[in-house]
Amino acid sequence: MQLIAAILFFVAITMAISEVPRGERLFFQDRARAIATQMSWYHNQAVIQCSSPNPACQPGVINVNTLSLPSSYGPIFSNWFIAGTDGNTVVTTWQANNVPSAGAGIAGDVAASLKNQSNGSVFAGAYNYQQQTIGVGYVFYYDNNLLQEPSIFIPPGFGGLSLTNGQPVLATPLN
Repeated sequence: MQLIAAILFFVAITMAISEVPRGERLFFQDRARAIATQMSWYHNQAVIQCSSPNPACQPGVINVNTLSLPSSYGPIFSNWFIAGTDGNTVVTTWQANNVPSAGAGIAGDVAASLKNQSNGSVFAGAYNYQQQTIGVGYVFYYDNNLLQEPSIFIPPGFGGLSLTNGQPVLATPLN
């Protein structure tokens, strides 16, 4: 009995020491939500630029106009993002070489925030390099049926973008 109590005590102490403090965890979640909100805005601007009646996008990297970013968005992360198209779909992600190390550690949180914010209106989440998709592997229950989440095929080098596994990505078909 004393051995079990000692083991439980040791486990509790280890968990307390290794757990990220709640305030720090909330800070990173808030930062991820802010980045995801701006990335969604950036993606929306790219989609608008490439949509009819103003199809101004040739296949490749999209030069997104960031001048209209609302000042209420706080710190501007727009230089972190990049959008590309093949003429049929717009994909937005972040440029890994522009993301400071403090941002790079929260890629999963940003992808999750994008997914939560999109409510299924766009393909959003982490890029799966092996399957070349966003969304494969996620399942949810609807009316007691197990469904696979819809996904979209995005090959490496899509629209001039450099995509890596786990990278936060948004994709919108233009048709």
